[in-house]
Amino acid sequence: MSGWHSLKSKEVFHRLGTEGIGLSQKEAQVRWLVLATTGCIILQLVIHYTPLNRLFHVVPLGLFEWLILLLGAGISWILAVLITKYVVRYTH
Repeated sequence: MSGWHSLKSKEVFHRLGTEGIGLSQKEAQVRWLVLATTGCIILQLVIHYTPLNRLFHVVPLGLFEWLILLLGAGISWILAVLITKYVVRYTH
């Protein structure tokens, strides 16, 4: 069941990244995407860090796993910014 939640989260984050930040998007659509993302995150935290985790057969992440996750996200973000700057600088 946890895999399904991860898949849905990835889909919401992908849509937020590709559509929510677009310049021509309507403000109401962006609000719904932000609301969906927030709701998805809250539901995942509730399922993983409350007694509901036994019902769904999932275990919460420990501190070490969170550190690895945040480190990977930070490195990915920095690389994305650097690659974007490189592409903008050398293609225009």
